[in-house]
Amino acid sequence: MPRISVLMGAYNCADTIGQSIESIQMQTITDWEMIICDDGSSDNSLEIARENERTDQRIQVYSFQNGGQSRARNIGLRIAKGQFIRFIDADDRVPADYIENMLSP
Repeated sequence: MPRISVLMGAYNCADTIGQSIESIQMQTITDWEMIICDDGSSDNSLEIARENERTDQRIQVYSFQNGGQSRARNIGLRIAKGQFIRFIDADDRVPADYIENMLSP
């Protein structure tokens, strides 16, 4: 079981999603899973997410018809296996110690 689940909703964010995913992949703590819920994107956001899923076993991508950010997050919550949950947006870039600082007492 991963220590933390990072949940990301994605909708037409092809310009930013790759950098957001990369910022999680560069974390100093590696005991995480990333769940990306594509909310019916019409650009190539889903393809970018799937490419990262193919190259990093910690990433899981789910796709469904547009239902809004709340629905995407709720689906991610049902899938998450981590002890802790963290939400990020597809246009966020976080520092390499983001998860480490969050888990520090």
